[in-house]
Amino acid sequence: MNSWRRPPELVVRNGAEVVRHLRELTPERSRSIGRAGRNRMLKEHTYRRRAEALDRIFQGLIASASAGERAAS
Repeated sequence: MNSWRRPPELVVRNGAEVVRHLRELTPERSRSIGRAGRNRMLKEHTYRRRAEALDRIFQGLIASASAGERAAS
């Protein structure tokens, strides 16, 4: 799991850590993790962000195709 963006709510590196976290999970901690996940989803996974990502991809493809056409000329 990548944790470079912000302090994570939950990080595990292997199956044993998953089991340990699940055994130690309290209802309060579970709700906290759920809230953080929902907030991140609402903030980061929007139609606008998807459209911007697709636009970057398409712009890159157009630039590559243009460069290829110039090189072939």
